[in-house]
Amino acid sequence: MSLEFRPPRDRAEALAFLDFAGPALLAPRSGAEAFLDREGLEPMRLLLENGRIVAGLSMRSMAQYFGGRAVPSLAFRMVAVEPGSRGRGVASALLKAALEEGKAVHPIAMLYPATVGFYRNLGFEEAGHYMRVEVPTRELPDGRSARAAVRELPVREVPLDDPALRVIYEADAARSGGAFVRDAWLWNRLLRPIVPGPDRIAYLLGPESAPEGYLITAFEHQPGGRHGTLLVKDRAFLTARAVQRAQIFLCHHASTLSRVRLEGGAPDALLSGLANHAFEIPYTERWMVRLLDPGRALALRGYSAAVRAEVHLTIVDPGFEPDATRLILSVEGGQARTAPGGRGDVVVDARGLAALYTGFASPSDIRLQGYTDDAEALAGVFAGPTPALRDFV
Repeated sequence: MSLEFRPPRDRAEALAFLDFAGPALLAPRSGAEAFLDREGLEPMRLLLENGRIVAGLSMRSMAQYFGGRAVPSLAFRMVAVEPGSRGRGVASALLKAALEEGKAVHPIAMLYPATVGFYRNLGFEEAGHYMRVEVPTRELPDGRSARAAVRELPVREVPLDDPALRVIYEADAARSGGAFVRDAWLWNRLLRPIVPGPDRIAYLLGPESAPEGYLITAFEHQPGGRHGTLLVKDRAFLTARAVQRAQIFLCHHASTLSRVRLEGGAPDALLSGLANHAFEIPYTERWMVRLLDPGRALALRGYSAAVRAEVHLTIVDPGFEPDATRLILSVEGGQARTAPGGRGDVVVDARGLAALYTGFASPSDIRLQGYTDDAEALAGVFAGPTPALRDFV
C-alpha cells in the first residue's frame, strides 16, 4: 500500500471523509456540515491510498487533570475506515501515524474505544470510567433532617454562559481523576449539542458572591406518560452543603420526574446519604490511555504530598521503542522528576503503566494482567480519586 497521512486540504476533503465516517459511527450523513462547522478542519487527519481517502480521525489537543495538575492529552475521535478498505491494516496504519505525530507535543493520548483489543494492541489500556447513573427521585434526601444552613442555601437559575460555572468546574475538576480542562469547544458541546434535545438549564448553589456548586439539568418526558426523567447533564461542587442542597433540589422534582439520571463521571457525592442502594448504572464505558512520552507524562502529573519515592523503571513499549527505556522516577512534595538511565529494577509494560498512571489500576492489578512481575515499589505513588470523565468525546 502507498499511504499518505495528512490534514484535509479543504472542506470538500473533510466532507468526503465524513460521508463514510458518519454511518460507520452510527451518525446521520445529514449532520456532516454541522459537525464540521463545530469541529473545524485543524484536528482532522486523513489517510489516503493512491490519492483516495480510505480512513481518517480527529485528534484534538486537550488536557486532563491527574494529581491536581493539568497534563496535555491528545484525544482521538471519529476513527473510521472506508468500508471497502477494512481488514487490510488501514486502521492500524492510521493510528500509528497519528500517534507518531502526536507524541512530539503530547505526553499522553486518550480515546473511547469501539474495540478494546484493537487499541490495546496499539499500546492503549483501560484507564478510567464514564457512566450514566439513575436513581429514583424519591430516594434522594428530601432535606427534612438537614441543617438550616443546607436547606436555606440559595439555588438560582443563571444563564448558561455565566462565568461562575467555568470557575467552579475547574476547581472541582482539578480534584478529580482524569477530568478534562474544559475549553470553549467542550463547553459548547455540553451546552449546545448539534443534535437538538431538551433545553439545558443551569443553577448555581450558594451565595451570589461566592457560589459553592452548580447543576446543569434538562427534562426528558415519557411519551403519553405523567412521569419523566430529570437529567443532570453536568454538576460540580466545592462544599458538602452544596452537595446536600443539590440533593434536596433534585428530590423536590419527584412529583413529576420519577427518576434522576447523572450523565458522565462515576457514582459520586450526589449519591451519598441514600437510605437504600437504589441507584442503577444502565450505561458504562471505559476510556483508554496511551503513554506517548512516559518520562514527560510522569513529570507533569501531580502526586500526594505524603508520597516520597524513587523508582528505577524499565518501560517496555515495542510499539514505539524497539528497546526498553530506563528512567528514574523521583517523587517528593507533590511533584516528580524523571531522568534517563538508572538500574531498571521495576520492569513494566507501557500499557500497565498507563493504567497505574491514571489511578485506574493498582500494582497488584497490573501484575495479574501480566504487565509486570513486581511493581510494589510503585504502590501508593499514583493513589488518588477514581479516574472518571464527565465529557464523552
